[in-house]
Formats: sequence, C-alpha cells, structure tokens
Amino acid sequence: MAWRRVEQGGVPVNRPILVRTIEGDAPVVAFLSNEQIWYSGGALVQNSTTVLGATPTEWCEPQGEERL
Repeated sequence: MAWRRVEQGGVPVNRPILVRTIEGDAPVVAFLSNEQIWYSGGALVQNSTTVLGATPTEWCEPQGEERL
C-alpha cells in the first residue's frame, strides 16, 4: 500500500478509503464528506454516530483483498 499524507491533499471525497490516525496504526475504513468531515465505515452514512473519533494523518486506496 502506498500511504499518503492527508495534508498533501488529493484525498477522494465520498469514497471509502483506508486511513490511519497515527503512523503505523492499523488502518480503518473511512470517508471524507463534501463538508470535509471524516466518517467511519464504508457505507457512506453521515450522522453523529459515524463521525471518526480522530482526524486521519494518512490515507491510501485499498488494494487486492482489502478492496472495499
């Protein structure tokens, strides 16, 4: 997987991707909304219970078996 820094831009919007909040942590599925709010999960559900608890620092496109 090719991890990219969130601050460098280019994060896909409204599409499930893998993210990490701390370098080296296990990745989780999340997505960035049009409003620039991070939500957890791959179902694109936007509500207060799905808001990601921490801002991701890295992201990558899922590959192979990790494909969503």
